[in-house]
Amino acid sequence: MANSDSSVYIPKYYSTQMQVMVNSLNNMPVSTNKVTGVNGIGVLMSNSLMFQRFPTHNGFEDPQFSIFYGQTLPLVKRGIPVQTVHMENLGYAATLKDIKVLVMSYSNMKPNSAQYMSN
Repeated sequence: MANSDSSVYIPKYYSTQMQVMVNSLNNMPVSTNKVTGVNGIGVLMSNSLMFQRFPTHNGFEDPQFSIFYGQTLPLVKRGIPVQTVHMENLGYAATLKDIKVLVMSYSNMKPNSAQYMSN
């Protein structure tokens, strides 16, 4: 926690999920294949998307990430390449270098810092 002397451990279920994802990505074969089409469209996502969806907030819940997929899949379904843009990387100029259109919604996630949105 920022500006705090206390530490909080990552929940066991979440740390297990993260390890599975990292190990899966480490074992993913590399390909030189490229998707053709118009590039430059990104969909914003945040690390907080994974852990801020529970518990529900004022009766709202989205355990299947329908908001994220609702922004992304209509484009993919029509053959339009879409890149994910991680909110936590917005401080690096190269993050938006090739992005011409950024699709974003704060539903299901929030910036961990105001600096992500001031760049």
